[in-house]
Formats: sequence, C-alpha cells, structure tokens
Amino acid sequence: MSTSSGNNQFINNFKEIHNRTQLEALKNEIKGNLFEFLVAKEISVLNKIEANFLKNIDQELMRMMREYESWLRLHARTLLDELPKLAREMARAINVNIKGDITNITVVGKLSDHLIKSQLHEADIVAQVNIDDKVRIIPISLKLVKSGANITTKSAGAKSIFQKYFKSYSDIDFTQHTLNEYIDQEFSRFNRKLYERYDLEYSGRFDSQWEMTQLPGELEGEDREDLFELYRSLIKHYHDIFSGLLEKDKDKFISSLLPLMGLGNKDVVQGICFYKHNSYKLDFCHVVNYAQAAKISICELNPEISSFNIEIENDKLQIRVKPMNKFTAPSYKINCSMKFDYKKD
Repeated sequence: MSTSSGNNQFINNFKEIHNRTQLEALKNEIKGNLFEFLVAKEISVLNKIEANFLKNIDQELMRMMREYESWLRLHARTLLDELPKLAREMARAINVNIKGDITNITVVGKLSDHLIKSQLHEADIVAQVNIDDKVRIIPISLKLVKSGANITTKSAGAKSIFQKYFKSYSDIDFTQHTLNEYIDQEFSRFNRKLYERYDLEYSGRFDSQWEMTQLPGELEGEDREDLFELYRSLIKHYHDIFSGLLEKDKDKFISSLLPLMGLGNKDVVQGICFYKHNSYKLDFCHVVNYAQAAKISICELNPEISSFNIEIENDKLQIRVKPMNKFTAPSYKINCSMKFDYKKD
C-alpha cells in the first residue's frame, strides 16, 4: 500500500500518547488490525482474486490501513517491515488448510452488520469457499503473538463454568452446585485460619475486623501459603470434574471445550502467527481446527501448583484457578490459555 500525503494530520491527531504503556497499547492495536487486513489480502493474492478483494473493500477501511502504515513508519519501522512477511506466511498456512476454492475474502472487523458478526463469533476474516459445487462461509480467527507466550482464550466464572460451557451433560447442574458448595466450604476454612491467627472473632465471613490487606499479591508468610493451599484444593476438584466429564463422553467434552479454547464456532479456522521477541521475525505459523480432534487427554495434576493441562492433539489448554481482585470474597475465575511449544505445521 502507498502512503497518502494527508496522513500527517492523522499522525498528529490519531491518539494522544503520554507514556510508553500507551504507546505499546496503541502499537498492538494497530498491529492487529493491519495484520488482519494483510492476511486477507495475501489470501486473495494466492487465490487470484485480489482485484475482487480490493474492489469490494470499503474505502474507509483502506484509508485506515494507510494511516496505520504511516503511524508505524514513524513509531515502529521494524514492525512495519516485518508485518507483510508475517501476513504472507500466515496466509499460506491458512490457504493449505482450507479445502475447496476460495472465491472471496472479507475483513469482518469492519462489517456494520452486528448480527452477522455475532454469528461468526471470534472470526476476524471470512472466506467464501466452493466445495463440491456448494458455497460455504468459513470464519477465520487470527492471532499474532510472541513465541513462547500462553494465549489467554477465556476467563470463566469458577461458580458457573460447567453450567455455561458443559450444559450438554444432563447432570451438570448438580455437578456445579456440589462444586460451589465445596468452594464456599474451603473459603470458610481459609477465612477461619486467618482470623484465628490474628485473634479475631470469626463470624463466618471477612468483616470489618479484618483491617489487613485484601489483595492476594500483598499476602506474606503463612497467610500467603494458606491462600495458595486454597487454590490448590480448588484446582484438584476442577481436575477431577474435567476428568470425569471426558471419561463420560469424549465427543461432548471436546465440543464443550471449544469455547474455552477461543473457538466458539466449531467451524472456525484459527491461524496463529508466532514471531521472535523484539525482532518481529517469523518463528512459525500454526493453524488450529479441533472440531475433528481425535487425541485428547488430561495431564496429571501437580499438587504444588494451581493449574493443570489438557492436551488436544499436540497442543495444551491450561486450566488455572485465579483470584478476583480481592481474596476476601469466595469469588474466583478459571483462566484458560493455550500453549504451543513447538513448530507443528
């Protein structure tokens, strides 16, 4: 793409930056948006439909992409130079993983039809594909991340995760209810231990007597160890429940797990491009589609940590118990993140 002369005004007014954190946040926002566009463009080139792709692109989107380029040219020239290369390799990896003839490609992020966007779940671009004389719409999700990083895919409520994501199991309400009772029981035990340690009168909850910190990261010594013991006791129960659900029905389990892996739509093709730290040089591209996953297992629980892994094919979904902002309420979240340790494709 070329840079227009009117972009200086954009650069001055794009966003006001006061510190490095804001600069990095803006760079990441621009990087992601431009990457989506470039991958779509490269897919159109590979399928000899670039002219049609560019013809149908909204002119406002084209203007934005040029402005993004101008901003990166001033603030992140190395990223600007490497981004087209990353997009090209990502497009090639996606292209070989889609069966049929791609006849059109669209950037979803700028669609004005919110109903269509909601139906496509987490898709960033969509491909129109002809397969055996039938037209299919294939949603494509894109991620651009540093190599070695865990990719957070979902943060679910500890007291609702099974009812929300595993509702196809007939007895899941009872499972969730029993788990919630255990969470409250373990929280009360933790609460009582802290109150007894500080000679406070325990009333069944943290109350105005507790004048120490409420932030998990500020606890020290025995208090900190007691909190970690609470997390470890909770994760063991989650490990047991996940294991039981997998044993009961593998197909239901995989289908229920997909949203926790960032794949709310089973038809989504997810392309992940890993780049090397600082240089933005390509490390490898990975294309994910677990709808037909054949190999899945739950790793053994390490009693010393508050997380465990589920292996799907050769990738790992980490399930971790994490606190909310304060530890003085029995509210926790289940942090889900994907880990890709090696070049698979």
